[in-house]
Amino acid sequence: MKAIEVRVGNYAKVDNPKSWSDLKDKTMIVCCIEQFRKNEDAIIGLNYLNESFNITFPMVSQYDKYIKPIPLTEEWLVKLGFEVNKCLGREYYWIDLTKDQSTYIYYHFKDGVCVGNGISVSGSEEYERTYFVDLQYVHQLQNLYFALKANELILK
Repeated sequence: MKAIEVRVGNYAKVDNPKSWSDLKDKTMIVCCIEQFRKNEDAIIGLNYLNESFNITFPMVSQYDKYIKPIPLTEEWLVKLGFEVNKCLGREYYWIDLTKDQSTYIYYHFKDGVCVGNGISVSGSEEYERTYFVDLQYVHQLQNLYFALKANELILK
């Protein structure tokens, strides 16, 4: 991953066989990004994450080329607070961005991510504004959520 793709608070993994090999399958949280010159590798600072309590521990650093994205899966959507719903025979995941369910993020593995305002009319969705984007990784979804809410999308 390049430093411009991540921000502090994103979840990622380390894959460096020469250093910190014990971190390969552990979820980490980005806590700082250092890049001194535009064409140089950046250093990403990460904290350990104890997922059961959502607590961070002391930091480790890696070059950005060793930081790997976490694929967006059903398990991750649920961990991030998305609810499973079925409509017209299709299973999708959604999270309310407002208290009244008028604005939301909807995720379907075939269609991608939809952000919109909408109401359900007799079993079919009517959207006032709908935007579809193709997100493949957890950090991309975190960044979208942050851009829309100005809050972190954190583990539940």
